[in-house]
Amino acid sequence: MERTRLRMQVAALERALETSERQRQSVIDRYERLLAERDDSHRDLSTGERRTGSSLRRLLTGWY
Repeated sequence: MERTRLRMQVAALERALETSERQRQSVIDRYERLLAERDDSHRDLSTGERRTGSSLRRLLTGWY
């Protein structure tokens, strides 16, 4: 009787652990996606600024 109860507790704890690990991995995955998106947007901004800056230089040098 006691063994059955302990086995049930162990099984419940294992399920809870698996659920917790899946949730933790989900949070990690979301965090990594957000970091990647942030890096991409920063990279796009930097590239866009460089393009804009070079276009501005060409425009201004055409005025001289």
